[in-house]
Amino acid sequence: MGKIETTVPMKKRQNTLDGYLSEQQAAHALGVWPATLKVWAQKKKIKHYMHPNGTKRLYMAEDIENFLKATVVEKE
Repeated sequence: MGKIETTVPMKKRQNTLDGYLSEQQAAHALGVWPATLKVWAQKKKIKHYMHPNGTKRLYMAEDIENFLKATVVEKE
């Protein structure tokens, strides 16, 4: 399993902090809709953080990788 890319184009960089993924990026990495990821976060199945401006959910790339690993183990 490869490392999740956390870099974003320069014009979007101000919206994402290093090491964190936007809701859309994290959902894409997990292969789910952003709304599904939001529900998982609300149910505390996956940890999220609020952007310093308080308007966006962020997900640590490491948390997404660990979630993926745990999900793969459960399926085997």
